[in-house]
Amino acid sequence: MVSDGTNSDGGIKPPADVGAADVFVPPVPDGSGADGSSSGQSKATVTLTYSGCSASFAGTNHVIVQNDTLTVSSVASGGLSASLQLVLKQTSGTITLSTKHRQQTGTVVNLVTGGTTYTNITFDTAVYTGQKPDPIKGTITINKLSFATGVADVRFSGVTLENVGASHGHCTLDGTVVTTGKSF
Repeated sequence: MVSDGTNSDGGIKPPADVGAADVFVPPVPDGSGADGSSSGQSKATVTLTYSGCSASFAGTNHVIVQNDTLTVSSVASGGLSASLQLVLKQTSGTITLSTKHRQQTGTVVNLVTGGTTYTNITFDTAVYTGQKPDPIKGTITINKLSFATGVADVRFSGVTLENVGASHGHCTLDGTVVTTGKSF
């Protein structure tokens, strides 16, 4: 293996054991404001469409920022209905996603919905040996992103993520996520 995330023959290397336990799930604010949240006011507008999965950001959307990670968690009826985690290494421009890109840059996209996590890395070993194309694809365009304030405007175009569970199904996202600041 060479240090850029590839094998010596230039192919991508298989992922380490990445599973649901490796995915950060933020604490769920109760919306009352007592936990430092915004007293039930949504801090994000999520207008994503989904193919291969479904997620609802129709509840109160909380924005959590930690270092280079922006998370939007939607709370409805006292529970987490969906969460989108973005670990981004740049604050503007367009990112073309692939398994190799994630391994090389550390850019992570996680969608948690219905107890299932989808992420931007494949678990299909045939991809690593070059026998199949990488199913992880699409672009993220960062129009605005400030980790200091929690303000973001991010567009997803054909972003295909893989289920970390046994099925390894895929979910494709299109649309935007706009945040107006940190919830706490």
